[in-house]
Amino acid sequence: MINTIGPAARAMEQGKRMDIRTSTASGILNVKTAPTFVVGFALGFTGDLAEQNTSAGFLKFNATVGCRNCNILTKNMGNLDFDIIHNGRFHFLTEFDRQKALNMPKSKGLMYTRSRGMHLNQPAIQRFLSPSVDLCRMFVHAAAHSEWQGLLRNAVDVLFEHAIQPSVIHSLAKAFHVCELPAGWGRIQNPIRHRNSWGLQEQGRVCILLPLILRTWLRNTYLRAEIVECLQTEFAADIEDGLTPADAFTSIYASFAQASCLIISSSRPDIVELEAAITKGRRMFQMLARIASDANSLRDTRTKQIRQERAMAKSTGRKPPKRGRPKQPPPLRNTVTATTSTGDDEDFCVIVRPPTESDSESDDGDGFGTRATKSTRCNLTKESVAKMGSRPNVHMGLHMASYARWYSTMWNLNVLILEHKHKTFKADVLHANAHEPELQLLQKENVRKTIRFLLGGTYEQDYSWITRIIGDIQDKYIKFCCMVDWSCH
Repeated sequence: MINTIGPAARAMEQGKRMDIRTSTASGILNVKTAPTFVVGFALGFTGDLAEQNTSAGFLKFNATVGCRNCNILTKNMGNLDFDIIHNGRFHFLTEFDRQKALNMPKSKGLMYTRSRGMHLNQPAIQRFLSPSVDLCRMFVHAAAHSEWQGLLRNAVDVLFEHAIQPSVIHSLAKAFHVCELPAGWGRIQNPIRHRNSWGLQEQGRVCILLPLILRTWLRNTYLRAEIVECLQTEFAADIEDGLTPADAFTSIYASFAQASCLIISSSRPDIVELEAAITKGRRMFQMLARIASDANSLRDTRTKQIRQERAMAKSTGRKPPKRGRPKQPPPLRNTVTATTSTGDDEDFCVIVRPPTESDSESDDGDGFGTRATKSTRCNLTKESVAKMGSRPNVHMGLHMASYARWYSTMWNLNVLILEHKHKTFKADVLHANAHEPELQLLQKENVRKTIRFLLGGTYEQDYSWITRIIGDIQDKYIKFCCMVDWSCH
């Protein structure tokens, strides 16, 4: 059972009053004729990357030691060969270090815990909600935030801002538009304008669709010349065997999509296979960052050289050398059908087809055609691209196999239910004042959960009379709904 705490954790961190009985799966039961307050055991707490560190009592990822599962230095998070077992964090060692720091003078205790990436005091969840919590295992990793909202967004930004020619950006956006999606999938918003507002659902779909679209659309001439040169260096052996730079570039996104599919799979994967796929996807992501960074450096060098040539030509009175422009993209070349592992095309089918005349007629309103000149701002600067391979999300991939081993599959740790819960809180916060909004949201959540537990008969032993009244009201309402003819309303 997944129980959404909402803003309760932050409210507890701020020392605010809360009713634990209605904020957790709990109740008062008669154990050996004595009323006993029973709280359901929590298997884990989910959340985004930064919030999980705070909830577990660790410093965030900008600290010297920023991982809550191992003792890796933040500057070394790009090292995928780091031994997370011999250098791992463990609950009782963490508690021993914290107790040791509490016995020191406060200033020395703060310095001691800071050097180990911890807060001095125990986290609020451990003090008030779940004293038996394992600080290093039970604050699980949210794969959806890490894979899609973190790494995938950076990979898409590299594609649109640093990899392909500016003249073919709208053609790639059109490829997203003409892609026939499986039944039930919504249309992907224009990646030129709206990729910053993609939700987790859209980002997950883009992760699957992008390698298929690149496989049918991408040409060597669409990539910037510096990117092609860096690809030829990284994939030298494969290119000698006949692999084109466009296919090599597509394989980077395909490896990342393969790892993402295994991570979000609802069936239990082979742990060795999962670990190998995640490591390969991370290495490909680092290679993408390295290629984009080297290409930017090469482009800056050539731009400086061109400016020097133009200045010299202007001083000598000669014409500067002409440089050709990239050709306009032809229509999409092939049709690709992606199927599931069972080979059933009806389960999952993605078809990329050539654009038709009706598609070009809709360029005025949908923003996918050549008239859509306004694009999103640059998300990744050249400095950010150079550091992209050492992001905390890259390092957390080393711990995903361990989470899958502990919790059977990473799908059990998804935060999509919590994201859906955020819609309720966003609607409630519009009717709350600016004074302690977390406490007001918590009170509304307590009322909702109390009503839900009453309808479910949770308080039947302690408050049998009110449970009986609520049950009678529920039965009468159901009978009323069955008798009323709603078609006339």
